[in-house]
Amino acid sequence: MDALARLARLTPLALALACTTAIAVETEFSGAVRVLGEHADANRTGLLAPANTLTQAGQDSLRGELSLKGRAGPIRAEATLLQSQNPPGKDRTESQVNELYWTGQASDWHFTVGKKIVSWDVGQGFRPLDVIQQENRRALYGATLEGVRVVMAERYVGNAAWSVVLANPLKDDRAHGQEESAAALRYYRHSGRADWHAVARWGRQTGNRGGAALSWVVSDSLELHGSLLYAQHLERVRAEGQAYTLRTGEGGWQSALGLNWTGENQLSLIAEFWHDSRSLRSAEWHAWRDQATNVPPWLPADARMGHLAMLASAFGNPNLRRDNLLLRAAWTNNVWSPAVDMVYTPADRGRITTVSLAWQGNVLRVEGGYRRFDGPHSAIARNLPDRNRAYLWIKYPF
Repeated sequence: MDALARLARLTPLALALACTTAIAVETEFSGAVRVLGEHADANRTGLLAPANTLTQAGQDSLRGELSLKGRAGPIRAEATLLQSQNPPGKDRTESQVNELYWTGQASDWHFTVGKKIVSWDVGQGFRPLDVIQQENRRALYGATLEGVRVVMAERYVGNAAWSVVLANPLKDDRAHGQEESAAALRYYRHSGRADWHAVARWGRQTGNRGGAALSWVVSDSLELHGSLLYAQHLERVRAEGQAYTLRTGEGGWQSALGLNWTGENQLSLIAEFWHDSRSLRSAEWHAWRDQATNVPPWLPADARMGHLAMLASAFGNPNLRRDNLLLRAAWTNNVWSPAVDMVYTPADRGRITTVSLAWQGNVLRVEGGYRRFDGPHSAIARNLPDRNRAYLWIKYPF
């Protein structure tokens, strides 16, 4: 019964496509099935290792996904049904409407109403100007994003475009993150070899923010890009006693600077450095380490474990440290696509290294990867609940 109830949540997609039986409109329909397995090894030498059971470190999972995507005239929709076992033996069924929106046009204005994926900016590992979608670019593997409820108007004139967005207009004051009620204005212009971006945003909780970005194609093989944004308030993890909570706090800067080189043999290299003021300062991480290493020895074992488990809530920001360096190399031919990348945190010499390999057949696609959290014992990445994670998925589109 629970699975049927979850499946019923996908009816908006079915209704959007069913309108084709009543009126003659252009339609498209596609879907995919993906089976994904994930394995994790718990970090047995980190500062939080005694609390691995409470932090659910080292858990494996198996998941099946059914995604449906369609268009009927001006209505577009995409939804996903997920069946997972995490941990093994505990079934869970979920459904998600990724997109469901109407589009229309009047002269050179384009309008969108509904739930839509709205991704901006030019970065690879971090996108400061992604002020609507707020995508985590460092996820272990790709998945369809969940869109934002928007009322959007876009105007295209020559090589320039304006976008006006009302995001989550019906949300109350308590909504935060991607769910926050906000208004945004974006300007884009293509000039020669350069793409210019500028955004301004007001959020009900986080106030004002604004920034600009540039992507410059220097040659056929080299592209340079940079983004800079200042926010009046940012959602950040803050210490509250022994625990850390995600709340709206002081403002700060978010920036990224990088390059992308692609050779004739389809080898690509990316280098990118970014700063994120949402992350804890070095002094705050020192205080975190003191809390983890100075647990009163007279506490009962359960209390010690609970104390350390609460400290794991400090990992709530997408970027562990404020300054990060991404190095990535990837190669693609008609079938195989290997890649390796590393995020290095200069403040504590932490490393997050990921290797992946994808195979693309005529229809079927297979991808596997491995991520390791490493560095000296003082590095925050070295003290995450998991020491490494691996995944393998098979996808069949139809």
